[in-house]
Amino acid sequence: MQQRCVTLACVIGIVMSAGATSAEDPPYAYRQLLPGETSLSDVLAALGPPTIKTRSEDDLRYPVPGKPGLSDRLYFRGGVLTLVTSASDDPRYPDRAAIESAFGKPEAEVVFRTQAYLDYSENGLKFICDDAGNTTGVIYFAPTRRRVPRG
Repeated sequence: MQQRCVTLACVIGIVMSAGATSAEDPPYAYRQLLPGETSLSDVLAALGPPTIKTRSEDDLRYPVPGKPGLSDRLYFRGGVLTLVTSASDDPRYPDRAAIESAFGKPEAEVVFRTQAYLDYSENGLKFICDDAGNTTGVIYFAPTRRRVPRG
């Protein structure tokens, strides 16, 4: 049991320290990993083996430190990272104000009573914000064309 706890602590430490994303990285970079470009082997080298089991080798899950029950999930196609759904904090996007300051109004928005989904497909990002405007999740993917026409 003690060995298992030490191993888990080491893995969490690796994930937390692995490639912190900086302002110089593309907007859609997750921990310096780029959807559409980064290989599965490069992700494993950066983040270590996943600690949450999934049914597919193309689906890696890592627990989010300090957020029990939440995880970051990385999806692959043909050995290349294609999508990341993340509950981890990204200091570049702490809240809706910072997001709109960086990218302007969302291309599309879905508003619910307690949260909003903000679509920035041209930047390879979608955000989930709570009703106070705090970012609670980010989806990272290779930039693509707008899903909703302008205007």
